[in-house]
Amino acid sequence: MNKWFLMLGYGTIVAASQMLWLTFAPITTIAATEMNTSISNIGILSLVFPLVYIILAIPLSRWLDRSFIPAIITGVLLTGVGGVLRLAAPFSFPLQLSCQIIISIGQPLLLGSLAIVPVYYFNESERPLAISLGSLSLFIGIIIATAGGALIYYRAGYTSMLLMEAIPGILGMILVGTALAGTKIPTFVRRKGPKFRFTPLHYKLAIMLFVGMGVYDALDTWLQPMISGYGISNQAGNILALMTFMGILGAGILPQIVSRKNMRKTAILAIAAVSIIALAVVSLEKNLFLITGFFAIDGFFLLAGLPIIIEWAESSTPAANQGQVTGFIMLFGNLGGLVLIFIGDFLISLKNGNLIFAAVMSLFLVALIPMVMMIPPTQISTRGIESK
Repeated sequence: MNKWFLMLGYGTIVAASQMLWLTFAPITTIAATEMNTSISNIGILSLVFPLVYIILAIPLSRWLDRSFIPAIITGVLLTGVGGVLRLAAPFSFPLQLSCQIIISIGQPLLLGSLAIVPVYYFNESERPLAISLGSLSLFIGIIIATAGGALIYYRAGYTSMLLMEAIPGILGMILVGTALAGTKIPTFVRRKGPKFRFTPLHYKLAIMLFVGMGVYDALDTWLQPMISGYGISNQAGNILALMTFMGILGAGILPQIVSRKNMRKTAILAIAAVSIIALAVVSLEKNLFLITGFFAIDGFFLLAGLPIIIEWAESSTPAANQGQVTGFIMLFGNLGGLVLIFIGDFLISLKNGNLIFAAVMSLFLVALIPMVMMIPPTQISTRGIESK
């Protein structure tokens, strides 16, 4: 088996899952008209993904650790087939909701494998890169869906948009199925030992992702209303697209450097500091150039936090328990998105809502600083030092 061929397939199916998740987000009002339903119902098509993830992440991640190949193949099939089934009745909301639920069940199996694929099939020195590539595929799928979905709709039409967003899922099924055909789980995974328990570091990493993904999702959701009074609200989509694009670059560059130099704590502190500055700028400054510039910088660092945290967890977790730890941490990330989006909905509506929103989001980030600084050296992987 060619491990890079497997990574290509895995990255493709993960990107496809994000595209299918956010298909309707950039055309919410249009999709409501096409399906003859309410805008709130269209919102449910996206909301079902984090809700299902929170419910199923732990049991499905345990299945990944017990029977990786059957589990990930199931996740791949649910994603690919679910995307194709949406074409059976493109204008039926019940059918689209059913398909979204099918696809969302596969997502914990795919995202829970972010560390498993690198650990099972890559050398130790290659794992930070492999984790970065898996994380990159998340952001690539998001930016294709959010920046390209409306463009495809206006150029090709609604049904063609569903077809084009189903193709990566089909391709991912073929690539992953071909790569894993006839392979076995590495024997080192089956070593017996004491019952696994999450460590203090795992809980701290989960909190980091809760705040990091929560702040990103809250900004992604509420940037447009935040800048609506600045006369530049029509630029919100472009700012967020640039932020995500810069995040793709950051996720591709920073994690390898951070791991090699053993700078995980420093990296998380830098991410928190840059995000606090970006929040201050958008709440106090109405200049489009400054807001765009600081959001681009923040995206470069903030989105790199995901692969940095996943790699940190991977390097501090037994091989046989990677799925449980990744699933647990990603569960907190999804929960953070829901909680901080909900908080933002309340804060933005207040008088001086922008400033209050930025202050509260910054408080979450500030709370990370003492927690990260107090992580003892024994809870920091020495992979970067040992690999020199």
